[in-house]
Amino acid sequence: MALVPPAPQLATLPEYPSFGDSVAFQFNGLIVVFIALGTIWALMEITGRLFRRGQQTAVLPPTSRLGTSPVANDGRLPGEIVAAIVAAVAAEVERPHRIAAIMPVELTADWAREGRREIFASHKTR
Repeated sequence: MALVPPAPQLATLPEYPSFGDSVAFQFNGLIVVFIALGTIWALMEITGRLFRRGQQTAVLPPTSRLGTSPVANDGRLPGEIVAAIVAAVAAEVERPHRIAAIMPVELTADWAREGRREIFASHKTR
């Protein structure tokens, strides 16, 4: 069985490196890691920009009469409330956007949960 000769770089390394050699080796490894992470970040940023550029965003047309909204309203909310929500989103979001759905949130469970939290917070733990 033939032995494989060691690589020339391994022949130049001392068996017991000094403190300075160890610090230099760790610093070089840290530089390599940061370069790899920076490259991954740059690739992800470029990919994200390409996807954002190719994405078609639709701007909602203004409503023609009071009480109507371009958002599909299935009858759960009055048209005036939907129009107010659409206007608030349009005023807050600065780039083109599309509202997919408006659904009312049931608040009763949140109030009960908050009451239980206050009761448990007032008890002393042993």
